[in-house]
Amino acid sequence: MLSLSGLVYAAGLNNEGQLGDQSRKNSAMLKVVDEISHIPMKYIAAGSFSAAISEEKMDLFLWGTGSFGEFLTPHRVKKIKGQTVSVAVGDGFGVALSNHGYLYSWGVNDFG
Repeated sequence: MLSLSGLVYAAGLNNEGQLGDQSRKNSAMLKVVDEISHIPMKYIAAGSFSAAISEEKMDLFLWGTGSFGEFLTPHRVKKIKGQTVSVAVGDGFGVALSNHGYLYSWGVNDFG
């Protein structure tokens, strides 16, 4: 969940770091994703991992699991040219669009 002030909240399964809190404990209660709480976010997406785009610099942050690895806390993606304008995630994949028109994708890739 994204608050009006840009805080990211998470709840639910956390067996693969989906909640971004350095643990693997599930949570029925919403809690702030502390690692990025100092950065106001503009947009979030969730699937088998989670993603957020920062309000000011439009940086993309990822956490959880995927073919890119497993992050128990949010990590900024440094390979995007320009600013991230949109992100979507599903079960085992994700896509991000930059303001330069580049589309980035990642995921399981079982079927090419």
